[in-house]
Amino acid sequence: MSGLLTDLRNKFPTKVGIHTYPNFTLPRLVFAGTDMFLYPSRFEPCGLTQLEAMRYGSVPIVRKIGGLADTVENFDVKTGVGNGLVFTRFDEFSLFGQIVRGIELYRNKPVWRTIQKNAMVADFSWEKSARDYTRLYMTAKDFKNKTELQGKLHPHQRKLTDL
Repeated sequence: MSGLLTDLRNKFPTKVGIHTYPNFTLPRLVFAGTDMFLYPSRFEPCGLTQLEAMRYGSVPIVRKIGGLADTVENFDVKTGVGNGLVFTRFDEFSLFGQIVRGIELYRNKPVWRTIQKNAMVADFSWEKSARDYTRLYMTAKDFKNKTELQGKLHPHQRKLTDL
């Protein structure tokens, strides 16, 4: 793969660059200078690159899998909800369809700014995760307490709607 990329760089030196060593500044510059970020992964257990891309306003085009499915919500033009473009099938036609969709949405600047803003304000912090888990814990605890209370009632006093 590196040989292919090197050949591309040599053939198109003003359009293709490759950096095979870790660089923690360059990705930020790349994301900040792009409008869309393609991530058509076959397998993705976590996915952090799309989070960084979204932070800089680069709209992710991803396959709905793993951490990508957890963090990128398909944009709905009618509601203005969503922070990226998502496809499900792992094939070139599905990817191409979302690329074309992205180009068409990009032409409508107010809509495109909405997607970018949605992506940039998405909160994936540990604080938000902790709040979400606390809320889930409290819901489970309340359900358990309600169920225990129902268990103490005489059967004819229980209602299905109380469970």
